[in-house]
Amino acid sequence: MKIITPLIAPALLWTLPLSPAAVPGDVERARSILSNGAQDGNPEVRKEAALAIGLIGKRERATELVIPLLDDSDVQVRVAAIAAVTDLADRRAIPQLKKKLEDPVPEVAFAAAKALYAFKDPDGREALLAILEGEKSAKSNPIRSQFREMMRMFHTPKTAVLYAVRQGIGMVPVPGLGAGVGALESLLWNTDLSPRASAALMMAKDKDPETQRALVEALSDGDWSVRASAAQAIALRNDPALRSALTPKLSDDDRRVRYRAAAAYLRLVNLANRRPGKKTARG
Repeated sequence: MKIITPLIAPALLWTLPLSPAAVPGDVERARSILSNGAQDGNPEVRKEAALAIGLIGKRERATELVIPLLDDSDVQVRVAAIAAVTDLADRRAIPQLKKKLEDPVPEVAFAAAKALYAFKDPDGREALLAILEGEKSAKSNPIRSQFREMMRMFHTPKTAVLYAVRQGIGMVPVPGLGAGVGALESLLWNTDLSPRASAALMMAKDKDPETQRALVEALSDGDWSVRASAAQAIALRNDPALRSALTPKLSDDDRRVRYRAAAAYLRLVNLANRRPGKKTARG
């Protein structure tokens, strides 16, 4: 099992300035949660950490945590890392993504092609055209597999919920939108996702105060999928005032909740620092 070794101390990987309202200890705690997860010996843990890191947004330089995972020994970790670096919108990842076009696993090569296309890199377009035209040699056709899976989706009980969630939050299910789509997709396809968790995701952009209160309360739900979905939804509301509600979830027993809460917290701190005329202190 390949274990990722950090190249530099985790504290040096993060350069996000702190707003006066941000608690430095909580920021460092959130960063440490994601740093440790990206370097864990369990591939499932590394995958969950990578997906969550993509939720942070474009400004914080978290790409260094994810780039090593592009060469991970586990296929799902590599795919998650590709989704994360695309969501982070950091063009420094393009050389590594181009190398992934040669990955022996078709799913990884296809994910890299989509990511490069999202970056408007010509290699991504050429790779997708090659797949479309049937000129790319692979043991399985990722495009055809994707459409077969999509057709199956419309025959499952979750179909209406999945479609409504995707439409309700105003995004298409592909990475590259800077909204943690990889983490979102991981939730949507999880067999344990409850109807209440789906509702939390669907109402992410609902500005009604009652909805906001319900989402904050959902962070304490007994169902991990509800807590994780609430953290994801709160992140997508882009309201820095909600970051304190996420702090208790940095100690959640479920890593899927913990990682999303950490990434959501950093995302909201980041947004607070971007407000015009706001003075910040270096973290």
